[in-house]
Amino acid sequence: MTRSLKGLDSKYHVFIDREDCNNELNTSGMCMLEHCQAIDRRQIKHKMGHVYDERLQQKICNGLAFHLQLMDDVEGA
Repeated sequence: MTRSLKGLDSKYHVFIDREDCNNELNTSGMCMLEHCQAIDRRQIKHKMGHVYDERLQQKICNGLAFHLQLMDDVEGA
């Protein structure tokens, strides 16, 4: 996640509004799904927040599926 909105028009970049995370984030930003990688839970040092908005959760899932080539096009983008 980054505060920079450069490249927001990419199909695997999703804008995250801090309001959609119950203000757990300091600022709004962009989730860059191409940087997603599997990690062990023991590697997590600090949780940034939680996405509560179901519409936003679906956009993140669709972007990730597109990036992993599980979808031909991103719905709702």
